[in-house]
Amino acid sequence: MGYTDVPNDRLLAFGASSISELDEGIAQNIPQATSYVNLITADHLATKRGHIYVGDDLMRKDVISALMCYFCVDLEAILQKHNRPLDYFDAELALLSEFVTAGLITIEGRFIRFQSPLKMLVRTVAAVFDTYANSSQALHRFSKVA
Repeated sequence: MGYTDVPNDRLLAFGASSISELDEGIAQNIPQATSYVNLITADHLATKRGHIYVGDDLMRKDVISALMCYFCVDLEAILQKHNRPLDYFDAELALLSEFVTAGLITIEGRFIRFQSPLKMLVRTVAAVFDTYANSSQALHRFSKVA
């Protein structure tokens, strides 16, 4: 899915639908296994699409990665790392209230902890911080919650 809790500078992914991450952005291989094998066997790249990081993408990536890998995130630490004001994610924090009410997460200050035993639901929480999740490009996202 493009996430790992192993410290790394770059993540090279192999296989159908896999997602690699480099300094400049991410790239996803084609999802069809047979097509992937045919392209690789013919010495071609199997990359279908990618995204070059712009604006606050790297900061948002840090937030989403922390939630996906560790089921918690210290927004204050990430905001300081990226030299952003502490109120930068206030709109996102407001959107998380329904997850607090449902018992999926707790928020203490700017620290979010995912509480649910249904770990696959963390994607829905992380999506709140995904600038592209609610855009017109949402249909072309790299992966979705089913």
